[in-house]
Parts: sequence; C-alpha cells; structure tokens
Amino acid sequence: MMQSRDELIQLATALGQALGESPEAEAHRQAQQQAQADPRAGELVARLDALDDGVVQRQAAGEILSGGEIDAYYDLERQVHEHPALAGQARALERVKDLFTETHSLLTNELGINLQDLIK
Repeated sequence: MMQSRDELIQLATALGQALGESPEAEAHRQAQQQAQADPRAGELVARLDALDDGVVQRQAAGEILSGGEIDAYYDLERQVHEHPALAGQARALERVKDLFTETHSLLTNELGINLQDLIK
C-alpha cells in the first residue's frame, strides 16, 4: 500500500524521534557530556585538533615532518584514544552507528529498496 507524502513524513519523523530516544542515543549523549565536562579530555582534543590543522597545512605546503614530530603526533593521538571519557564517547558513538546501520538494513529489507539510492 502506497503511503501519502504526509504519512511518510509522519512515519519518518516518528522513526527519527524513536532513534533519538533510544538507549544508544541516550548513552551517547551522556558520554558526550562526560567528555565535555572533563578538562583533560578537552585539552587533549584541542591539542590534537590544532596539531592536525598544522600538519595538514605544512604537508600541503610540501613540508616533510620529522620523525620526532610524527612520533609526537601519534603519541597525542594515542592519548586521545586511551583517555577514559573520550574512549567511552567513541564506544557510544559506535553503538549509535550500529543502531543506524541495523535500522537501515531492516528498512531496506522491509521496503525492498536501497535507502541509500533515495538519499542520492
């Protein structure tokens, strides 16, 4: 049975709301709040972002980074990934992505169309 445009919009809105209220989304919001409340996490992310920007600019200008600079970059990246609040945030985000992937698969299988094709 073909749904009207308004019905489809209502159903899509309800789906979005349900996804936004899911335990996975709530856990991600809480993990984000914890990471944002942690001064060390904020400092690490800010340092990595600044270093990332500098590295990209320098490499775009043709500059070759020294081994020490590369090591320092990877060390800072490791600290970011290992920080408890930031690692928790990353794990929570992966669970949200898994939920969206599962939802996409279920809808695609149920509707018999590839939703990615509709987005394009």
